[in-house]
This record gives sequence, C-alpha cells and structure tokens, in this order.
Amino acid sequence: MSTQDRTGGRSPGTREEFQAIAAKLLAAAQFLQIYPPRHPHVEQGFKELYGQLSEQLQRRGKIQLAVAPTEFLFGSIQIPIDAELLEELAKLLKAAGVQKLEFTAGLEEWETRKFLNLLLLSPDQLWAMGGLSEVIPAEGITHIVASMIKLGAGGTTDPESLFRTWEAYSTGLRLVQSIRGRVRADGTIADVEEAKDFARELVELAVTETRPLLAVQALKSHDDYSYTHSVNVAMITVAIATSLDFPPDHLHDIGVAALLHDVGKELIPLEILHKPGKLDDEEWVIVHRHGRDGARMLTSTPGIGDLAPVVSYEHHLAYHDDLRDDPDWRPHLASEIVCIADVYDALRSERPYREGLAPDKTMNIMEEDVGRLFDPDLFMGFLRMMGYYPPGTSLELADGSAAIAYATNPDDPKRPHVMLVKSAEGRLIDPPEHLDLLQSGPERQITGIADPEKVGVEPLDVL
Repeated sequence: MSTQDRTGGRSPGTREEFQAIAAKLLAAAQFLQIYPPRHPHVEQGFKELYGQLSEQLQRRGKIQLAVAPTEFLFGSIQIPIDAELLEELAKLLKAAGVQKLEFTAGLEEWETRKFLNLLLLSPDQLWAMGGLSEVIPAEGITHIVASMIKLGAGGTTDPESLFRTWEAYSTGLRLVQSIRGRVRADGTIADVEEAKDFARELVELAVTETRPLLAVQALKSHDDYSYTHSVNVAMITVAIATSLDFPPDHLHDIGVAALLHDVGKELIPLEILHKPGKLDDEEWVIVHRHGRDGARMLTSTPGIGDLAPVVSYEHHLAYHDDLRDDPDWRPHLASEIVCIADVYDALRSERPYREGLAPDKTMNIMEEDVGRLFDPDLFMGFLRMMGYYPPGTSLELADGSAAIAYATNPDDPKRPHVMLVKSAEGRLIDPPEHLDLLQSGPERQITGIADPEKVGVEPLDVL
C-alpha cells in the first residue's frame, strides 16, 4: 500500500525533511560542545534548529521520530541508518537513553535550547537526575517529549513486543534484500541460517502476542514492495499458523517458506517486474513461472528443508487451475496459508499499475474467492484474526469521534475493539478510552477509515 494509504499522507521528500532536522540538531549540538554559551555560532545553531522544527511543525502539527538499531521511524516512515549523519544522530539519542522523541506545535525557542543542553549531558548525569524523559518535564518543557518505546493503552502481555516486532521487521527487510541480491547476481540462495533465525523470532513474537505483528507490518512504510511484501507475508503467515497449533519446528519451517515464497521473482527481467502498464501474454507466461523457478532454486539449496520449495511452487493457487481440477490434488496447508497472506498484502500494497486498497475493501474482494482460491475454514480463521480493520487502523465513528483499532472481535470482525482518541468535538482524549464496538450503540459505529495525520495520534502509540 502507498505511504498515503498506510499512514494518512506523506509529502514528497520525507527523508529529506528528516535529514534536515538531523543536520540542524547535530550542528547545534556540535557548536554547543565546541564554543562557550552565547557564542555567535551557538546562537546560530539554536536559531537554525528551532527554525527547521517550527517550519515542519507548521505543516505537520507534530514531529515524531524513533530509533532502533538499524533505522529511524519518522512518523510511520522507515528511514534506514545508512549515512554518517543518521549514525551520529542515532548515537546521540541512544547515549541519552532516548528511543522516541516528539515535538509538538507551540514549541518555543527556549525549550529547544534547554532540550539540547540536557541532551548533551553525560549519561551518568542524566540517569542521576532520573533520565532525560523525567528531566524534560521537570524543566518545564511541554512541547518536547523523550521516552522509551513501549506499548500504549491497549496493553499486551509483553511490554517489549512492539519494539521487538519493529526490529524484526527491519531485520527481515535487510535479509530479503541480501537474499534477492544474491539470487539476481548468481542464481543462488544464501543467508539460509539467517532466514531460519528470522522465522524463529517471528514465532516467538506470535506466540506472545500476534497484535504487534499485524500492526507493524500494516503500518510501516518502505519504498520497495518486493522487500516489504515478503516480510509482510511471513508475518501474517506465522500469525495465522500460530493459531492452528503447529509444533514450533513446523512454525519455523512455515516462516522460512513464507519469507522465500517469491524468491523466483528475482529471475524475472526488471522491465517486466516493474512495468507500469498491463503485461502482455508473453510477459504473463514469464511471471507465472516464478513459483516453479523459485521451487527449483530452493530444492537445490542446502539446509532449506522440504517445505519451502513446495510453498514456492503452490502458493499462487490462481495459477494452478489444472491442478485444482484434479480431485486427487490438495495443496499443502502451508501453501494455502501463504496464499491468503500473499493475496491480502498484494491487494493492500501500492503497485506500479494501481493504488493499494483499504483493509475492509481488501477483505470484501477476498471473500469472493472463498471456496475457490481460499479454504473456507482457513479464511474464516484469518478474518477473525485480522478483521476488516486490523490493529493500528485509524477510524471515523458515526458521532464524529475518531478511534484506532487495536484488537479484532472474533464474533464480529467488522466491529473491533478500539481506543477512542478524539472526541466528537475534536478534543484529543488522553489516555485513550477503550471501546468494544460490538457493545456500543449506533453513534459509535465505524463510518470510514480516517487519515491518521488529521486525527493527530500516531497509531503505534496506542496499541
């Protein structure tokens, strides 16, 4: 799905906007470390940093960034730490014990100045004062919040699961990029042990709590569908399979198979793979054989196991009309699960030839193929798990209030549990209020999917 569809809108140059903040912040910090207070360079650094923040706050209303080992999250946009500038910013924030930083409209210059002075204190000094998250409000700063990433009002059983899931997602993206680069270079599959480790991490997360898996894969944004699709499918597949009581070893194998289900696409010429218009008959023949090509590579890959080649070959059930007509043929259960996850993420994702679809529309389309492409029992289990509005979806309610979905109602997937975050009068509700829409009146029913930026609450904050 496009960034706009997933996160409520992104202007061009989001990475450039983030880098501008990073550059001004680091420059101001460097001046403050080198020169005495009130030196012209120090004053210039503060002025330029405050100007950059103010300019972006006028457009956004809020600036949110979080840092993990290998990437930043700017709003809901993933930005890899792949440049010296970003490495320095990550190092500065981590030294102060900051995983998440938020600036809000109304920010004053003195707050920016005071925040930077606090940020540059030694870790020992900061922790002796209670940590940066405690010191900032104690100093009267109200428009800057520094914190550790934690689950919000939804309350899951594992307080680290959201952050672990985010890190796993980033690991998966790098892993898929490495695997596919090797396939395109020499036609072989590497990083098998890393793929197994990734699958084990997904299984551990899913056994603890599937909600973060469903939310992170739906909300995180990245420019390359080929990487995000494989990771999203792996996350959804493991979440579904976990609910079916597979033994752990089988779950690991299913996770690896899901991650590698599309590896044969790397043998498709790029001009076909990224063609913006319709494919002709000859091009479709090439595309349709990627499952077979992937199965062939996986079969000859040491240590990959028997399941991944089967799933690669079978997961596009729409391509196997000849097999489906055979009364003796039945696809592997893992292939049927991956097929559901594959179609769901493909419909939700932006492609060169169309926009991504909203989650409720995606479910409506998939329901038409139940009994043909999708096993009815498997699909119903998936629907009850994911719902029409998966965790993190911003919603408009009939009375004009806004909410964020955080858990599906198995008894009615169209009426999830939500966190009410904005009143009908437009007032932000803090802390968010839990609502079970199944038990709510008509004024509190869903009328549409909302723009998170207009709602003014980051979905990941309330899961």
